[in-house]
Amino acid sequence: MLRRALIFALLFLIAFASNAQFNFNKYERGSYYDNNGSKHTGIIHFKTNRGEISKVEFQKDSIDTPQKLSLNDVQSVVLIHRPCPEDSVWGVSNTDSLVVLQWRKDKFLAKYVTTLQGTKIFGHVFSSSSGNSVYREYYTATNYEIVENGAILDYHDDDSVNWKGFYSKKFSKYPDVVAFIQQIKKKEPSIEDISAIVKYITHHYPLK
Repeated sequence: MLRRALIFALLFLIAFASNAQFNFNKYERGSYYDNNGSKHTGIIHFKTNRGEISKVEFQKDSIDTPQKLSLNDVQSVVLIHRPCPEDSVWGVSNTDSLVVLQWRKDKFLAKYVTTLQGTKIFGHVFSSSSGNSVYREYYTATNYEIVENGAILDYHDDDSVNWKGFYSKKFSKYPDVVAFIQQIKKKEPSIEDISAIVKYITHHYPLK
């Protein structure tokens, strides 16, 4: 009985992770832009790996032969919006703009959320696990990237400031955002802290 329950729980987590990334689990009408900036319009399907979009499958129409594209072949994807759980934080627009971001050696597809003071905020859902092979826990979480001039901002790259000072400077024209950042007591931010900041920003300064 316990074994059956564990198998069911594992299958549920795998199914949940595969659909966590914006709930895009079938073909959608939209366009993608290749590395030359050329636009390709048709129908798009996302392939997921451990909850993250790893490949894009594209067809010009329903009878066209599918093209399998890696994230190395794609700059961005724009498609008609489909409801997803993160809408309560990210906000709703007519279309969803997803951009390929690179962090160190990894690339991932993230959804454009909003712009504030010259920086763009992108959201993405990732899956991970912790513990050993016997007591391993699987989980998904929503993370955010703040991008300026095409590069992901990371306070770790600037040893002269702490994370509150770094992001407070980036949003210095918005005293209420700075005050919200400064009221967080932790010396190191968690995913929950960054999510709270983004939720505050998107609720007070929605999608632009």
